Amino acid sequence: MTTITSQMPAREANDLTFVTASDGGDDFVSTGREVLIVQSSHGDAVTMTVPVRQVVDGEPVDDKTIAIAAGATAVLGPWPTSIYGDAANQNKVAFDFGVDFADVQVAVVLQI
Repeated sequence: MTTITSQMPAREANDLTFVTASDGGDDFVSTGREVLIVQSSHGDAVTMTVPVRQVVDGEPVDDKTIAIAAGATAVLGPWPTSIYGDAANQNKVAFDFGVDFADVQVAVVLQI
């Protein structure tokens, strides 16, 4: 598991640093204003799962799953801390098992 560092947007050329998705998932510190940018060069759709900590009427809510098309780039978020992440505001993302993780690159950008 890798902790992905949030990057700041800018009004000038600002190359993003992507990390390769890890087997077992990755996490990032969440303020609720982050967006994930996920690039997939995998030949098939990839499913990303984000744990949901919210409970409704005493029942846990299913984790959020998002299908990312083969060869696509997805911009996902923001991730409100009242719904996603743990009590320490660590938000975990994982990709379906069996994927060649080198085919999935992730960056986190803080919305300002």
